[in-house]
Amino acid sequence: MEGSKGRLRRSLGFRLTLLLMILGLVGAIAASTWSYRSMLREAESFVDEELSQIAAIVINYDMLIPRRWEGPRRMHERVFARLHTRQGDVIIASDPQGLGRGVQSEAGIPTLDDLTVKSFDIVIAPLIGRPGDNLYLPITVKDGFYTVLISDKRVRVFVATKVSGQRFVVARPLSSAMELSARAFNTSLMQFLMLMGLYVPSVILLIRFMFRPLNQAAAKLMLRDPEDLSPVAVKKAPSEIDSFLAALSRLLDKVRESVELKRRFIADAAHEMRTPLTALSLQAENLLALPLSVEAREAALDLQKGIQRERELMTALLDLARAQDSAGGPELSQVSVRELFIEIMEELGDLADRKGQDLGLEGECAVRIVTGYRPLKAVLVNLISNAVKYTPEGGQIDLKAVYEGERAVLSVSDTGPGIDEELLPRVMEPFFRVHGDTEKAEGSGLGLAIAAAQVHRLKGTLFLKNRLSADGKRLGLEARLTLPLSLEEKPAPAAK
Repeated sequence: MEGSKGRLRRSLGFRLTLLLMILGLVGAIAASTWSYRSMLREAESFVDEELSQIAAIVINYDMLIPRRWEGPRRMHERVFARLHTRQGDVIIASDPQGLGRGVQSEAGIPTLDDLTVKSFDIVIAPLIGRPGDNLYLPITVKDGFYTVLISDKRVRVFVATKVSGQRFVVARPLSSAMELSARAFNTSLMQFLMLMGLYVPSVILLIRFMFRPLNQAAAKLMLRDPEDLSPVAVKKAPSEIDSFLAALSRLLDKVRESVELKRRFIADAAHEMRTPLTALSLQAENLLALPLSVEAREAALDLQKGIQRERELMTALLDLARAQDSAGGPELSQVSVRELFIEIMEELGDLADRKGQDLGLEGECAVRIVTGYRPLKAVLVNLISNAVKYTPEGGQIDLKAVYEGERAVLSVSDTGPGIDEELLPRVMEPFFRVHGDTEKAEGSGLGLAIAAAQVHRLKGTLFLKNRLSADGKRLGLEARLTLPLSLEEKPAPAAK
């Protein structure tokens, strides 16, 4: 048998949920990546704007910048650098000697290396740096923005030229922009993952809601009576399964037509067979009226019994076909189950008395129902006659009727041999006999099949079970018939 994992893998809802989850996750990663790149572009644009504004200040205010690293010369020029303070980063001009004269130290002239060595945020320096710097920009480089790599760090550099022709650079590491972009990526991804926590249950609930009409239709089909071959109707069914429902309805129509054809054939065949069997029966009676030898008379009697059995079989087949005919319902009337039990006991009492059986009522049996009188009597006659037939001499047969909620339960219990448990599910099949051709009791094997068909027309259920003792020994058989209290909204007038 297929396990739950196999059913889950074949589940369309599971596949759809998994697909939507994957699409949602891919969308979250794509959106986070887009957010990261967008934020990185904005941060780089901000850095470029900041560098260009600083360069504009240097140019507009003609700030002094060393032309290049020249040792002790040009010591009167001030050096601009960005320093860290508690109040924030500021750009200041410094004089290495404090007096504007003397020898300028190597550390006093800013270079691009200060971004990594001294961890400056922004550096304004001459285009040509000191010997030994990690990066040299060629003197012929054009003004504009450049991204360079210094000590494995990406640096954004803006090359500009003062009005006097002096060239300088304004540089800033891109690490802060990348950190900001990474933070934006992580934040965006976490937000999307949190949304996924709400998205996945929502998708599961939505899929279950969308498949609810199908599940309801499946439940109705599971509870549908096997004899009900009407077309399948599903309210608010998705249009994608219209073709499937139409094909299923057409299949049920073909099955119904095939079943009806077989039933009509059985009924027609049984009806046609009754006429020649009646003629044969008359001929057998005429034969018995003649003076015959003892052997010939016994043979004629056997022939007459065989013809009678065949007539009874044809009658049973006709009854089965009528009982299985779903067109129209039984004529309803208010039935007193107690009076019906007593009437059947009077009809079968002689047979029970000849076998010394105790056939009687158990309890008051004061139950009244609105149902089909004739089919109900036919069912009870079949059940009670079977109990009388199979219960040994001196046995007991009890008839009982009680209310159970909105239904009535009628039972026939006997002290016969019962039926083997493995054969109980088959006893209502047409032509099935418990002991096959070796059955001592006469019968066609159609009685319980006819009774089951009649009970179906009465919208009831028929169930047979063995009566067992505490140690599991069979004590007899119980036939349990459950019927609705009424087959119509208003009870019909009392009738017999």
